[in-house]
Amino acid sequence: MLDKLKIATIKTLNNPLKFWLIVILIYILSRIATWGYPFDSDHWIFYYVGKIWTEGGNLYVDAWDHKPPLIFLFNGFMHLLFGDSIVLHRIWLTILSFVDIFLFYKILKIVIPKLLNKVKTLDKSELAIKVGLILYVFLRNLSQFTSSGNNTENYGLIFLLLMWLSYLSFRKDGKWWKMLLSGLFCSVLFFLKGNFILLGLPIGFILLLDNLKTIKKFFGYGLIFATPIIAHAGIWFYYFYSKGALEDFLIATFKFSAKYSGSAWNGNLSNNIILLLVTLTLIAPVLIFFIFYLKDLKDNFKNKEYIFVGLSFIAGLSLTFGVGSFYSYYFEIIMPVIVLVIVYVFFNLSKFKKIWQILLVILLAISLLFSYGISLKQLYNSLSGPVRIDAEQYQEVANYVKDNSSINDKVFCYDYGAVFYRLSDRDSGSRFISASVLLLEYRDNYGFNFNKIFIQDMEKNKTKYIVTYSDRESLYYKNKPLVDYFDKNYELDKKFDTFEVLKRKD
Repeated sequence: MLDKLKIATIKTLNNPLKFWLIVILIYILSRIATWGYPFDSDHWIFYYVGKIWTEGGNLYVDAWDHKPPLIFLFNGFMHLLFGDSIVLHRIWLTILSFVDIFLFYKILKIVIPKLLNKVKTLDKSELAIKVGLILYVFLRNLSQFTSSGNNTENYGLIFLLLMWLSYLSFRKDGKWWKMLLSGLFCSVLFFLKGNFILLGLPIGFILLLDNLKTIKKFFGYGLIFATPIIAHAGIWFYYFYSKGALEDFLIATFKFSAKYSGSAWNGNLSNNIILLLVTLTLIAPVLIFFIFYLKDLKDNFKNKEYIFVGLSFIAGLSLTFGVGSFYSYYFEIIMPVIVLVIVYVFFNLSKFKKIWQILLVILLAISLLFSYGISLKQLYNSLSGPVRIDAEQYQEVANYVKDNSSINDKVFCYDYGAVFYRLSDRDSGSRFISASVLLLEYRDNYGFNFNKIFIQDMEKNKTKYIVTYSDRESLYYKNKPLVDYFDKNYELDKKFDTFEVLKRKD
């Protein structure tokens, strides 16, 4: 029975028309929850900061979030192209997902034949490429990994694969400018998210292995790879220095994130156990696959593709687990190497005992099934349930504020995220658009004086309305200096079920 199913699958995948129809169908089924992702998401944080910047504001001075500048630049570009239409945003982000799928397909065609060098037949190598593409299309589009699609991990996939392609092409012909190009793409990763720089380390390690006998060549190529990263850093340092915002840039890009990681490991951000369990639905089976991947280390020690994939997997786990908060979308950036590990083991199953072959296949199937179920949960949240109810009330509060203010009035929503500014069509009275940043900095004593800066912003802008929770036992009321400021300078204007609108007294 299993043999017949296997033969039928191979025949189907070897038919070009049927294969690409399967790829398209898998894409639609896996992407559907991302297309229907809840409106209230991190999407609007990246968008809002990018919007303010591209409209002439000062990044990290007029709008702030703890990320390097490129994610806001890309989102600002999206704003200039499509305004605030979530439909157009998701069409655009869908097109970008096609780009990294195409790039990964090219990676598969280069790496798989060398990775599976023990698999002698060309047919098996081509089959592995097709299976790898289908698996990648499925996993990279699940909503727990994509989130809303406009974050650092989704954009980073494109530049990660471009970095790999440039490097693999360099290994083929040794042309120095391809190493330069690989370093350039690595620099983009770094200024999307600082810890993405770890994804470039395997290139340096393989470069060292290739040039152990000619160490000068290693340093030469290493310098070529590092030059774009240094130059790119210099551009941003000069830009923010010229704007008088160098310290703001350093805090947002590096210093806050370091403190943030410490808070995450202390369990001060969210329920790490639940996040870890959701994440481990995929990652735990993949870790088991990686153990089987390492069983061939001795036989493949001279296989640079094998070593590169293994090192990239370790680097990817280091940057994702290193943050300490275990959000599923952190793992989007390492989907390419996850798939490569799975494909390698899957097409070497014959090396293992029969019981392990069966268990690994069952484990992978259960993992994919559960991962898909988790993805669909976001679609359910968007259509019904508590998330839908909260969204409707949020819109009601935003409509009230919009109807009772002018386009030039500033408002502040003392809640997580930036969706309120999109719904109300009003700008924030503070550069800190999310209450979570203020609470975290105050509660864990980061030492950046965000509360003081927030109050200065609010007074400068004469912020007309503050939207906050009615329940004084809610989390954000633990930031006492801000609550005292609200009580002193604002009074109740309108009460809703969960929220209340405060109006400036003067």
